[in-house]
Amino acid sequence: MIDRSEPYGKIVRRFWRDPEIRALPKDARDLLLYYFTSPDGNSTGVYLAPPRVVAHDIRLSAKRVEQLLRSHLRPWVTYDPQTMEVFVHNGARYQLGRTLMPADKRRTFIERIIGDVRSAKLRAAFLNRYREWGINGRPRHTSTSKDLSGGTWEAPLEGP
Repeated sequence: MIDRSEPYGKIVRRFWRDPEIRALPKDARDLLLYYFTSPDGNSTGVYLAPPRVVAHDIRLSAKRVEQLLRSHLRPWVTYDPQTMEVFVHNGARYQLGRTLMPADKRRTFIERIIGDVRSAKLRAAFLNRYREWGINGRPRHTSTSKDLSGGTWEAPLEGP
């Protein structure tokens, strides 16, 4: 789901001085920054991000985007080639904060976005990472997603 109501994404200033981020190759660092601030992203960090679109936006080849997702970005981003969605692991913490109170009005917004995620694997990963938030992660759709990958991926990519 593309949520155009969010005009910006937050990046914590320490991003640039984090030793793990600094150790990344420049193109991996740029790609990670893109995933945090993508024009197609949302505050949950789970959204549609086909490698060809990402590659075009940041001027890398789709092959290089795929390579970086499989290697350097695995600790930060999980990609599901079946649905072409990504899960930026700490995206929601950076965009929404460390905690979500039971009466927080953003809860409905988050549940709607997560309910629209086609990848059961990414939805489950999000709900597991943010389990203390008590988000209802029931899918809002009943259709089966098709493989949109064009056959370029052998298996879902996930972080350690």
